[in-house]
Amino acid sequence: MKKKIIVLNINKSVAEIDWILPIIVKLKDKYKIFTLFQSRKAYNTLKKDKLLFNIWSEASHEYGFDNIIEKAWRFVDQKIFYTFFSNRYEDYFFRYNIRNYFKQKKINFSEIEIFFSEFGTYSPHINYIKKEEERPKIIHFPTSAFIFSKSLQNEKANYSLSGDNLIVCNDSDVNYWSKRIERKKIKIVGVPKYDLDWLNKITNNDKTKENQKPIILIAYSSRFQVEKKNNERQLNDIMQVLGQFKDYKIIFKVHPRKNHPYYLKILKDYKNLDIEISNENLLHLSKKCNIFLHDRDSSVIYEGLVFKKPSIEYWSVINSSNFESAPDMLKLNVKANNSEELKKLIKLAIDKPAHEIWSNQKNAFLINCKKFGENATAHCIDIIQNLIKKN
Repeated sequence: MKKKIIVLNINKSVAEIDWILPIIVKLKDKYKIFTLFQSRKAYNTLKKDKLLFNIWSEASHEYGFDNIIEKAWRFVDQKIFYTFFSNRYEDYFFRYNIRNYFKQKKINFSEIEIFFSEFGTYSPHINYIKKEEERPKIIHFPTSAFIFSKSLQNEKANYSLSGDNLIVCNDSDVNYWSKRIERKKIKIVGVPKYDLDWLNKITNNDKTKENQKPIILIAYSSRFQVEKKNNERQLNDIMQVLGQFKDYKIIFKVHPRKNHPYYLKILKDYKNLDIEISNENLLHLSKKCNIFLHDRDSSVIYEGLVFKKPSIEYWSVINSSNFESAPDMLKLNVKANNSEELKKLIKLAIDKPAHEIWSNQKNAFLINCKKFGENATAHCIDIIQNLIKKN
């Protein structure tokens, strides 16, 4: 029996594949997987993560790119033909045709059963897909395990999701996303990449070397294009604290898109420290670290907590939010508001790894972020299959 097709639409970076890959791997035996990259830059971020790239390559044997000619054609079609002529010339050869688009990618549109698209980026294909009478189910998915805080009462959404359904990680996400898609279309599935079998798959090549230094891992977003002086002061303050723990190796994992290179210039001033800039998968790094440092308003805190590592949030240089973040609300955060507090918390993590601060943090994670135990992937696939039956 010929396999139906899943199209995995990737807009920006490896983060999108990181979240959904456990699902894709489980579905590859039933479906043909085709990955559609909106740019070569998105593909290159995946190639840098050799671990995920190899797993993805085994699941998605075919992939393609949205090229500049196709983008220009869509733009002209939307801004000129659709705006001024509506659907009067819809069947004309010069109109953009989604079936022909996929035909050029050697994909039969009628064989596509699911079109996955990340929830934070506009996908121009969706409106064209929805015009077709017989079409795939369009499912939006998360980029990360980020939990969205409850929206302010009068807050207005600046965009909406036009797909058929949205899958999210946590019950707390529903309020935020219900302003962007009908509540009944939202399904809670947990975080598949935090299932134990997937974590084992990601980290099974870990080998601890004899006499290896303990590790402080810092998940860092380099935003020197804004607030340069404050960011420079912050990074120097952090490095001066880390310089007091010379028995530790410091590994930087920089955000795949928030990666302004100026941070490298600052790190050159700390050649006396054992520093590594890593392109390894973050979960892989999280497992082998001893202490995990992370910035504010980021999902990376969960990457530390899933391996029960003391996880410390270092202070932000700007007030990025006027409401309580989800990690604060769920009692997951252990925060250092300045360099002195950071030093004390790192020392506490070293001297007393079983302290109640860390045990409370771990318990809060299990209560709030492991709703489906080790079965989030299976639960997610069940949800998806039920959605398809309703198509």
